[in-house]
Amino acid sequence: MTGRDTGCVIVDATRGPALDAARGLFRAYAASLAFSLEYQGFEAELAGLPGLYAPPAGGIWVAQRAEPTEPARAVGCVALRPLAGVRDGRGTVAELKRMYVAPEARGWGLGWRSGRLRCGARCVRGTG
Repeated sequence: MTGRDTGCVIVDATRGPALDAARGLFRAYAASLAFSLEYQGFEAELAGLPGLYAPPAGGIWVAQRAEPTEPARAVGCVALRPLAGVRDGRGTVAELKRMYVAPEARGWGLGWRSGRLRCGARCVRGTG
């Protein structure tokens, strides 16, 4: 998927170089907060990625922007994970996590677009 007028592509980041980019964006997200995420076991989460975000019930996506003369760079991320043991009448309930857009990419609509795309895709497939 390409973001409108942004030059961004949203890619699966559950493996390979995109997973490393997601890990870096997760760290940037944590650094932007006024509190530590260690109460959630954040360092263990990073070490075990994709962990609970693994498909098919979860996922990690990264927005990448490529300039004509430069390699693609990660500018945003979002992750989805199932909530253990939580179901409603339609299936497992999932939680949107780690949504972060780098400061230079804010205002492009990436956070809204990537969250909406991913949640919609999971709901349509019946996995979230």
